[in-house]
Amino acid sequence: MTVALIPVKRLEESKSRLLSRLPDAMRQALTLAMLEDLVDALSRTRGISRTAITTPDPVVAERAAAAGAEILMHLEIYKAEPKAKGVVHCHPPHATAYAVTGRIPPTCVIPEQEVFVGRVALVPYRTPGTQDFADAIIPFVKDHNSILLQNHGIVCWADTVTHAEWYAEVLDTYCQTLMYAQQLGAPLTHIPGDKAAELLAIKKTLGLPDARHDMKECQLCDLPEPPGTIARPPFPPRAAGATAPTSDDVESIVQAVTDAVMGALDGPPRS
Repeated sequence: MTVALIPVKRLEESKSRLLSRLPDAMRQALTLAMLEDLVDALSRTRGISRTAITTPDPVVAERAAAAGAEILMHLEIYKAEPKAKGVVHCHPPHATAYAVTGRIPPTCVIPEQEVFVGRVALVPYRTPGTQDFADAIIPFVKDHNSILLQNHGIVCWADTVTHAEWYAEVLDTYCQTLMYAQQLGAPLTHIPGDKAAELLAIKKTLGLPDARHDMKECQLCDLPEPPGTIARPPFPPRAAGATAPTSDDVESIVQAVTDAVMGALDGPPRS
């Protein structure tokens, strides 16, 4: 499948070279007309399977959707995450292989993956191009800049379209490396928890999302299940408004469980 990706600026920034020659309304109308012509031409171009418009402008998005471009998913990501200025949706073979098995790659294996992508989400299958498909992405966007789309492909967002494309490449290369490693017949080695915490600290300074921010070191590495494989079940999205458990929260839970176990071992009080 070949997808034509068209980045479009906000209308007020478009055709800036004509700023002194045309009124704003005429300049923006020209941009929209040219966009519609381009989408129409691409829809009839041999070898182009789908057209996707990436834009922060809702008017452009609505016009593109009316013209038949796949835009709804991109638009929902922009709405859900203000930091998203570029979205890339594609179907790279190695990452998509995980998507069609309903599994995600483990973490704590390669530093670049940890810093730029991290834990990957998996969205259950929905019919591509529909609003239902776009809405299914929303719960995952805040904690993940790279998302597997079950039985479909992947979508990545970033501060620029170029960076979103980089994340897609990092993710697919990571999945490919895991597949090669499995062929060696030896189990994966993992980055220790304390070193994984250092990588997440770097990631946090870069302002990149990760559901594991503020978790304890022992919680950072998602190991394969079952052991010896290169995949694991996906995690559900974090509930709206929920935060990662703090160290105090975890300690309180551990203490409560310990007290309950010790109480059960001691048995009922003797008279």
